[in-house]
Amino acid sequence: VHCLVRAADADAGVERIRRKMDSYGLWSEAYRARIAVVLGDLAQPRLGLDPAAFPALADAVQVIYHNGAQVNHTFPYTALRAANVGGTQEVLRLACTGATKPVHFLSSIAVYAPPAPGEPVSEVLYETDPVNEWHRMPGYAQSKWVAEQVVRLAAGRGLPVAIYRPGIITGDSRSGICATHDFIWRFTRANVEMRQVAMMDGGTDVAPIDYVSASIVELSLRPESLGKTFNLTHPEIVRWSDIWESARRFGWRMDPVRLRRWHTRMT
Repeated sequence: VHCLVRAADADAGVERIRRKMDSYGLWSEAYRARIAVVLGDLAQPRLGLDPAAFPALADAVQVIYHNGAQVNHTFPYTALRAANVGGTQEVLRLACTGATKPVHFLSSIAVYAPPAPGEPVSEVLYETDPVNEWHRMPGYAQSKWVAEQVVRLAAGRGLPVAIYRPGIITGDSRSGICATHDFIWRFTRANVEMRQVAMMDGGTDVAPIDYVSASIVELSLRPESLGKTFNLTHPEIVRWSDIWESARRFGWRMDPVRLRRWHTRMT
């Protein structure tokens, strides 16, 4: 498995991968011999590789899984374009260098624009629904939208691709291990630490990481998946009120307050 890593040298690159996997309880020393570190950067031309290393990498791989991105929901599109759009272009260039290689691209469910004021909210969004609107999206969603359009252009020119759109991903359904720096967990932690919860209707759609990752692997191994798009979301939402009630059962004080007051205290 060739992994593009930002690091000073190969040893530091392997250590970076090991630390990240170990933090999720996934590391095994048996993986060390199977990982080939590729020192580079998504935001750079040719992925930061020198002119000889780029075609050599293209000759060494048979399939590409592109899940790299700069994720920051406060940054504008211009700050994310180099890594998220330019990086995708370079991955596609790699796929077309030498023998053609399939690309499995992880996009985002955020490529569906939120409805304009007064527009009805669709209860179901299908993979075949058009995603033609980007003006109302925040910067990160715009960058994934543009990257997906670039991938579709490559597909139209004959490159075998499959697109996967995860929604909000939560922890492992068995161990509960998760990325605690994600928005949903920081939002939950803020409510717990303030001992106050914003009174909001509805909830959020979350899917466990083991389900999402296993789905991508299984689908990617099916030849008929190439040329298709897959929305990887949970069919049911988790209501905010249920999340807060779970916290109360663990002994946390969670006083309900109006959203405006909660927001004022946060700011």
